[in-house]
Amino acid sequence: MKMILSQKQQLKLHMTTQLRQSIELLQYSHEDLAQFIREQALSNPLIELKDTTPIQRKSGHFDDVLPSIAAEKDFREELLQEIQCMIEDPTLLYACQMVIHSLDDNGYLQQDIIVTYNIEKSLLTSAINELQKYGPPGIAAINLKHCLLLQLRQMTPKNRIAEAIVTYHLENVANGQFDDIEKALHITKPVLRRAIRTIKSLEPKPCRSLFSKPAATITPDATITLTKEGFSFQLNEQDLPTITLSTAYDDLFTHVEAADFLKAQFKRYEWLTQSIAQRRQTLTRLLQAVVSHQQAFFRQGYVALKPLLLKDIAAQLGVHESTISRATKNKWLATPFGTVALRTLFTNAADERGTSQTAIKVHIEQLIQSEDKTRPLSDQKICELLHEKQNISLARRTITKYRDELSIPSASKRKQLI
Repeated sequence: MKMILSQKQQLKLHMTTQLRQSIELLQYSHEDLAQFIREQALSNPLIELKDTTPIQRKSGHFDDVLPSIAAEKDFREELLQEIQCMIEDPTLLYACQMVIHSLDDNGYLQQDIIVTYNIEKSLLTSAINELQKYGPPGIAAINLKHCLLLQLRQMTPKNRIAEAIVTYHLENVANGQFDDIEKALHITKPVLRRAIRTIKSLEPKPCRSLFSKPAATITPDATITLTKEGFSFQLNEQDLPTITLSTAYDDLFTHVEAADFLKAQFKRYEWLTQSIAQRRQTLTRLLQAVVSHQQAFFRQGYVALKPLLLKDIAAQLGVHESTISRATKNKWLATPFGTVALRTLFTNAADERGTSQTAIKVHIEQLIQSEDKTRPLSDQKICELLHEKQNISLARRTITKYRDELSIPSASKRKQLI
């Protein structure tokens, strides 16, 4: 074999430390980015940080949604999912969502919050009545008396004496003035005793037992708001430190020994500000495309989620699919339905009509929730009902696959005797 020595020009991309960090910066969540900025300030004397003060949120509609997500599902999330599947009227659905967002941890309606949504009184009453069907008895009450009455009115048979005591004599019960109650209602002591026992069996804080532990929070990266043109978004810049260049070392740039070090730190400062600006620009373009495509989702929920792939957005923005993948990682949106992961807005089409897999799963859940538990629906029957009601044509094995992904047991395991 003859050995030949030759020269060859070749272009290669070297993954520098700063390039690697720029890529990582794109996939940071809001909280991770704030932490990273503070770490950079500790190691770079030219970086000065100015913490931003919390911005007062305006009273309104969709910009007042909950800014955090519970570590475990709480009753609000469960109620939101329940009513989303069961209520078809968009106006009533919106009112129910706003009522749920206005509940405190005990299940009481916080009136100072609900008034900011400007919901008509009749619609608010209808929403509260609707929530009573799905939530714990007494939920969405405005005070203790209302809470107890809501529970008593659901009892069968009705206890009219107990209702009268709660309506007119709750303070007498608290003060132990039982003789006054007997005289006012013309009842005997045994009747009063039974009524008091019934009242004491009620839950004054209907939702307090639904919390297993304090909720951790995740700050959303953007908030979805409703405008005249439709739904739009606003990037969350709150709590992100403002980066400025320190002037304390200006004189040292002419110092022989310190100049090289300070020039290197200045380059790191420039890289950080440029990388954050690039991240903001990429997220802005990404959210513009996603929010525009998923307008129906923000109005109706997951049942209206349209098929959307990472590669579709990448082609629309003229970037690589891996860039979109990184940009959607660890990102959360505050929406009318609570805080959701940005990745959940991407889903495949399940049929030729362009119905998304997520929407079909919601339809399957609705059918199973409303089924006769003594005669649960088989996968084949679900298949037929989807075609009949939603004009969705799927194979039975596809229904089985989606049902398994939803962790819903088969019809034979769902069957109940009574």
